[in-house]
Amino acid sequence: QVASFAKPKGNNTTLHQRRMEERNSLPMKPTKLIGHAGSLLDLLSLTLPKKDRVKCLFSGKFGIGKSTVALSIAETICGGQWGITHTIGRNVTIHWVNRMIEEMQTSSLYGSGWKALVIDEIDTSQRDAIDTLLYLLDTLPVQRAVIGTTNLPFDELPERFRSRFQR
Repeated sequence: QVASFAKPKGNNTTLHQRRMEERNSLPMKPTKLIGHAGSLLDLLSLTLPKKDRVKCLFSGKFGIGKSTVALSIAETICGGQWGITHTIGRNVTIHWVNRMIEEMQTSSLYGSGWKALVIDEIDTSQRDAIDTLLYLLDTLPVQRAVIGTTNLPFDELPERFRSRFQR
């Protein structure tokens, strides 16, 4: 016996195609931030790409948009998602920072050529990783950015940590 299968009448798109169309029509991230976060992003997006190195640290309460602003700045500098490494401080080890130091020596082949490192809750990184991260901040190559966020008030961070981001 031979079975024959008829095409369904009407809509010729498959379920997979319809789901992909629905997924692509949904916004994946905010296109415009409002309030203080939006104003800050607009200001930084205009001034930071003119610098040869970028070091930013955003501190404040949980849920105010620090990570969203940090990633938006990184995308602006890098010309898209290329060249951005994003992690959370608890995952940062000395080995990871050493690998990032090596990776920061090469340019991104896509986008603007910039590379950005975004670390959420940077204060929760391991102690020896923070020491090595401070070295990275001191020796940051041209067209590189390190952007961190923390839920701690800026004044509660160690002085040597604050000073690296203020230079």
